Amino acid sequence: MLGSTVSFVFNGGGLWSVLLLALKRRRFNIDRPMLAMTVAIYAYCATYLMASIANNALKADAPHLAALITFLFFPISYSTWSITEKVTLARIVVLASMAACFGAFILAVVQYYWLGMRAEGGAGNAIPFATVTCLGVMMCMAGALSGIERAKGLLIPAAVAGTIAILFSGTRIIWLAIPIAGIAVLVINRRSLGGANVGRMLR
Repeated sequence: MLGSTVSFVFNGGGLWSVLLLALKRRRFNIDRPMLAMTVAIYAYCATYLMASIANNALKADAPHLAALITFLFFPISYSTWSITEKVTLARIVVLASMAACFGAFILAVVQYYWLGMRAEGGAGNAIPFATVTCLGVMMCMAGALSGIERAKGLLIPAAVAGTIAILFSGTRIIWLAIPIAGIAVLVINRRSLGGANVGRMLR
């Protein structure tokens, strides 16, 4: 929703974490979830770099490759995040996703109806706007099904609002991603899909 502002804050936090680790005010925290995420993220970065080299476009792609720094900061930033209790961190992510979905909906309506353009939020590009909003929608669904957040009554409306924002973006590939990712979230949280549990989730 906020576009490059988020990247600026995240990268700034990554640099701050590097300083904290260098000063030994934080320890480099390695656990299984962190390792799994780091392997996946670094594999993505390596693939991106190898594709650029294979196409003899390393120089031309340099400005785009610089964006990979954000991904490379993940294990370093995680060392700072991990001092927070996991449940608290998960609730923060769910609430932030809820706020992002509502914000994306408002921006999408303004841009689509008032400005006559595809919804692109503050990203300046409809594709990353839709991609990140889709992640927010899935986090809201997961939060509602898992019961980790007390504000359950707002999570489903937020997911719907985010989905509408994605439709306004006109990003068809994300239209396809929504049902696929949504089914994955439902399968993972299938134990929460009993009639009584669904009723509690909607209240």
